[in-house]
Amino acid sequence: MWRADTKNWSGVPAEEIVSRVMKDARPGVIILQHNYHVTWKFETVKALPQIIDQLRAQGYEFVTVSTL
Repeated sequence: MWRADTKNWSGVPAEEIVSRVMKDARPGVIILQHNYHVTWKFETVKALPQIIDQLRAQGYEFVTVSTL
């Protein structure tokens, strides 16, 4: 059901994760992110507050998948 993939599983820096989300953001989009990988450094936690702030500033709200 997701439509945008940050590819954060590949070890990309937080800035790239934010950039990918902002590029793909549009109403109704589900953004796929992973929170853990055994061998890669994850910057998802670092990127997430920036993503939330930027999307909220653009008027987006966060809802559960079932609400969509």
